[in-house]
Amino acid sequence: MKTDFLQGDGLVALKRAAAYLDLEPQTIRNKMWRGEWPLPVARQGSRVYFFENDLRHYAASLRGKQRPRRGAPTAAERQAAAKAGISVPAWRSQQGGQP
Repeated sequence: MKTDFLQGDGLVALKRAAAYLDLEPQTIRNKMWRGEWPLPVARQGSRVYFFENDLRHYAASLRGKQRPRRGAPTAAERQAAAKAGISVPAWRSQQGGQP
């Protein structure tokens, strides 16, 4: 996350907010559509804006959290999960998203 991205003008456009949070704009749009986006939005026509203070607080809450690993399991993950007697997704969650 970049700290100099927000310039203190109150509202932040979707693309800039996505770059600040290190997400794709479409990811934010998808979460908004599904009702999973935690921040309030301001709309002007079809444009979406976020409040700067909300973005700062949300970014601070994300620090230290890692995204879970996606994709096909590696051989090492399959072996470790089999040794533990659980599925690979369960093993990944026990590992905190880290292989």
